[in-house]
Amino acid sequence: MKNCLSILIIFSLSICIFDSFAQNIPELWLRAEAEYLKGNYFVAAQNYKQYSKENGKNIEIKILAATCYYKADSFFQALEILKELPDKQTQEAVLLKARCYAQLNDKENTFKCLELYMLFKDKVSPATIKTDSVFRKFKQTKDWAELWKKDWYSNYELLLADAQFAAKEKNYLDAYESLNKAIKLKPDKAQAYILRANFQCIEKMYASALKDYTKAIELSDSKYEILISRGLAYIKDKKFSKAIQDFSEVLTNMPGKIECYKFRAQAFNGEKKYEEALADIQFYLKYCSFDNEAQTEMANIYTNNSDYFSAIVIFSDLLKNNPKNAKYYTARGILYMKTNTLQYAINDFSTSLDLMPNQSVTYFNRGLAYYTTGNIENAINDWKRAALLGSTAAKEYLSKYEK
Repeated sequence: MKNCLSILIIFSLSICIFDSFAQNIPELWLRAEAEYLKGNYFVAAQNYKQYSKENGKNIEIKILAATCYYKADSFFQALEILKELPDKQTQEAVLLKARCYAQLNDKENTFKCLELYMLFKDKVSPATIKTDSVFRKFKQTKDWAELWKKDWYSNYELLLADAQFAAKEKNYLDAYESLNKAIKLKPDKAQAYILRANFQCIEKMYASALKDYTKAIELSDSKYEILISRGLAYIKDKKFSKAIQDFSEVLTNMPGKIECYKFRAQAFNGEKKYEEALADIQFYLKYCSFDNEAQTEMANIYTNNSDYFSAIVIFSDLLKNNPKNAKYYTARGILYMKTNTLQYAINDFSTSLDLMPNQSVTYFNRGLAYYTTGNIENAINDWKRAALLGSTAAKEYLSKYEK
């Protein structure tokens, strides 16, 4: 069973593509990223491999191809690529090679690669390797015991590992304590700042997170991954223009990083630049039409730009493939209200409530629709239900309209 390690590899590597590759929109790279997001790892690997072949010898793209072959259980094909790469320059490749050998039950080469990997700085945590299911078969062996007798990890790396473990247990105070110690120990290294910012985002402490991401960008040679994280934090903090700047910088240098088009569309939407938002989200959906979240984002852009009919079309298409999604019915119902097609709105709200009862917002909006059509009794009943479910707006309407 694959764990999150390979996902971390592909995400961290995809930010390292050489600037010389950014001259044109790279079709194969975009298709590879889209297939990866879709879960078609073998097809993604083929596209990465072909892109690398056509654009010169690029180590990072080759590792992305190998990672996708690994996720597709094509371990020999992954190794075929990894064996071409220089071990001393590619620590991610060395760990991936160890995992491939482990999948093939090649114990000797598994431990050779693990020992080589341990010589690198900025390794994944000991727990990440020890809990990786692919190495489970070797845990009772003498080689495994010998491997962990050595002190491979620096104090700084161990503090990072402690912080990650504490955060996994949702003990953020201990996580911050370990990270603060790590920063004090090595204030010129980016990893602790990145981890602290990640945890702060989880706790919705966006202002503090943004400061740490900015510091990490100053310290890191590979800044694009951090720019993506900072851009997402800017969106959460409603600093949309700054988010646009971050995603634009990433896409200038990494035009194949396809999710950044979706993220930048969200930022353009927040900044009320609807034409630019539509251009980005439509470009993204050209490759990732399977992404319902992005379809919903496009509907939101149309709605914010008062193009309600286009938004209705999108939700209608979504409901063809997701006929039991209550939220889509509610969203379309609200749009029908905006176009004054109130019976359609009431029908959608009713279907939504049949699928998912106890939605205060849906009861509230159906109440509005009923009230507008003159059905005061039904409106009052729906607002009462919404109020019981915690809707403040429903309580205000009841105080105003209930006799």
